[in-house]
Amino acid sequence: MLAMSQQLLINLDEFNQISPRVQQGFLKNIIQLPSIKAKRPYGTRIEELPRKASFIATSNMTDILADPSGNRRFIGIELTAPIDTTRVPNHRQLFAQALQLLRNGHRCWFDKAETEQIMLWNHRYEVQEPADQYFDLCFAIAQDPFDENAEWMSAAEIFDVIKRKVGASLKVNSLISFGRKLANLQGMRRRKCETGARYLVVRRDA
Repeated sequence: MLAMSQQLLINLDEFNQISPRVQQGFLKNIIQLPSIKAKRPYGTRIEELPRKASFIATSNMTDILADPSGNRRFIGIELTAPIDTTRVPNHRQLFAQALQLLRNGHRCWFDKAETEQIMLWNHRYEVQEPADQYFDLCFAIAQDPFDENAEWMSAAEIFDVIKRKVGASLKVNSLISFGRKLANLQGMRRRKCETGARYLVVRRDA
């Protein structure tokens, strides 16, 4: 936490070793903090300090993002060749350009459309649970709400259909997380009912 007020960049090596619980809780929270509260070494009180640091992370695996509500806080980049370390970036010029953009009022956050693009791009880096993988085998996202085969189903009903087809060994860590993943599928229609959220899907065998 203190490093966030002192460093410009914090590297999280072997990101795949960070558990989904930590990703969805602690890490998700600190990544978006505008300031941090910490006690300096030999300090006598807790201070509120401006957050300066951004985060980068490395991994040799591709299925690493585990937030079922959407991984909008990350931008996945897959290296296709060795990094050229013989050339030193002109950091002074880069910071000068960034500062000039800010002074000119350039937007420094992602709008809704850009956020949706990031989430769509990051879908390839998400951790896939067995139930997520079997969803495409059993269901399709309804393109037409007036399709006679389209059904409004809850996450529990969808999972029950998958489990009947795949077998009793199929388990899901949380139906809430499964529902969040369904809600973030591209093109999925969702509505709230008295019994909870329902999703418009078509059974593959319909």
